[in-house]
Amino acid sequence: MLSSRVKLTVIVIFFLLPFIGLIAELQTIYLRNGQILRGEVIQQTATSMQIKLEDGKILKLNKSEIQRISFKEPTAKEKKDAEEKTKQIAPTQPEVVQEPLPTPSSSPAIAAIPITESPYYIDQAKRNDLELYFGVGMGKYQPAPADFLDKVQSVVNLISGGGATVVGNPSIHAMPAEVYGANYTWKRFSGGLSGMHVQSKGSHRTTSYTSTDTVDIYGSYPDKQSSLKGDLSFLAFTSLRVDLRPTIGYQYFWAKSQDPGSTVQDTDAAGLSFFGNYQQNFTEHLRGYSYGLKASVRMRERWENRFEVNALSLNGDQNGNVTITLLHPTNPAANDIQQLNQPAFWKAKGFQFSYRLYFKYTPTLSFWTGFQAYEWKYSLDSYTLNIYSAAGSGSSPPDQVLLQYFIIGQAAKSVSASSKTTILEFGITKRFEFSSK
Repeated sequence: MLSSRVKLTVIVIFFLLPFIGLIAELQTIYLRNGQILRGEVIQQTATSMQIKLEDGKILKLNKSEIQRISFKEPTAKEKKDAEEKTKQIAPTQPEVVQEPLPTPSSSPAIAAIPITESPYYIDQAKRNDLELYFGVGMGKYQPAPADFLDKVQSVVNLISGGGATVVGNPSIHAMPAEVYGANYTWKRFSGGLSGMHVQSKGSHRTTSYTSTDTVDIYGSYPDKQSSLKGDLSFLAFTSLRVDLRPTIGYQYFWAKSQDPGSTVQDTDAAGLSFFGNYQQNFTEHLRGYSYGLKASVRMRERWENRFEVNALSLNGDQNGNVTITLLHPTNPAANDIQQLNQPAFWKAKGFQFSYRLYFKYTPTLSFWTGFQAYEWKYSLDSYTLNIYSAAGSGSSPPDQVLLQYFIIGQAAKSVSASSKTTILEFGITKRFEFSSK
């Protein structure tokens, strides 16, 4: 499996490649009158084309005036030939006129509205506005805590010479999710506050084998995760089509997995040995810094792609409580109630990626759809497993107790744990403008 760092690198390269092409997509336009223009084609129709020159000017040309277009820079010979040809035919060939041409006799059907006068145009370097957004969708949250104890117990059994424990891959079902946030932008600086809430329902099964019997634990219960994030970003690059904003933030996650009643049963050669109820309650808190990049790619005037990728560096704690009620069908005196407690402290490193496609219904109201994903891997700092039994388990010598804690701690550090969250979302954004254009 690829590490989180490799996945993050792949994602960054994946969505930056189009931007690199857009930023460097200068073309050479050869006109029939001998002129050679160097710029970027930003819009075109069946009969005309708008070009942004290297000096920032925007020209509109009829396609009948264009001889050919090339992505290569003109050679020195081509430039010289173009200059000579331009001098020869200059008296009979009109110059290309910069758009727009505001003449009283211009026909509204022919005159093009300059991009900078479009009601949907925003000068990104002079912004002073607030965006509020809310979205709903379906999400999946696959936490590590719910199966972590079973995996640790599996390693402990193998070390101590016991039977194997098989932890099945959970079956995760998506459930409703929501996202929300606010972002204030002033000139090139931007600050935001955002959050999410996602939940899913997972079906889990763990089977332990010994030389005499088999223990099955299975059930289905909800997993919930919420987060809150504050971030700051700076507009490092902007053009008519692309914006790039490096960003840094601080994020807080809290999660809960609560199993009110899974089933546990033990079978041996004679049949059912005992059965009972298996209740789990796991809570987790993680916090830390994020850093990455936000990018926007506009298509025409109403459509916009928004990307964001961040590296996450988190730390926190997890606490799990398990109550097991065991009933023996033929020996009521052997009934038992066991309580397991497992506090853990760990670090986590991973990434967050999001994509949204915006449609500007009005200059200040947008609808969007997209997705976002979180993933990280844990690095355990400390782990303790405490077991209490109503039936009692007798006292062990101190050296054996210390050895048991050491074995459990080392087993926990050998177990890999990761967490994943995905959300498919649909939403609305309202922008409030505080300064006139």
